Amino acid sequence: MYSECITYFNLKVSCFTFTLELAKNSSIKNSKNDFFRLHIE
Repeated sequence: MYSECITYFNLKVSCFTFTLELAKNSSIKNSKNDFFRLHIE
């Protein structure tokens, strides 16, 4: 997911927004994903 965020940054799209959309579109059950979201914030 981190690599995707870097790609989105290169495309001038907010990684934070992308992460929020991902969270809304899928059930975040993996603690690693929760940690990643908290790290982004």
